Amino acid sequence: MKKIFLIIAFALISAFSYSQTLSDSEIYSYLENGAASVNSSCPTMVDNITRLDQLNVYHPKTIEYKYTVLLQKKDYNMTTLQNSLEPGLIQSIKTHPDMQLLRDYKVTFYYTYYDKFGVFMFTIKILPYQY
Repeated sequence: MKKIFLIIAFALISAFSYSQTLSDSEIYSYLENGAASVNSSCPTMVDNITRLDQLNVYHPKTIEYKYTVLLQKKDYNMTTLQNSLEPGLIQSIKTHPDMQLLRDYKVTFYYTYYDKFGVFMFTIKILPYQY
């Protein structure tokens, strides 16, 4: 998971690197470029049961990670899984140095999960005030 996180962070930071004062439209454009870079290597395994399928960007400053959990939805408790993932995602956004520019620009994060058959499981939404 750390490898994927670093790839995503590097791509997005590279997109922001030339300027610290950007309009929402410019931020969106750079997020799109970073997402295109990440998507060129997707799908990619994050761990032994989680695959990153796509990174989407929405106007003005929203990123959505789409994951597939290679289990069936019925194989585990959705609420327990969601509740166990959310604190770690928030902590990573709060503390990882490569996420600093995304924090500075107050990007909203969505982490959407599907089971191995493409059935929607849940979405974790992390707003700027949470980090």
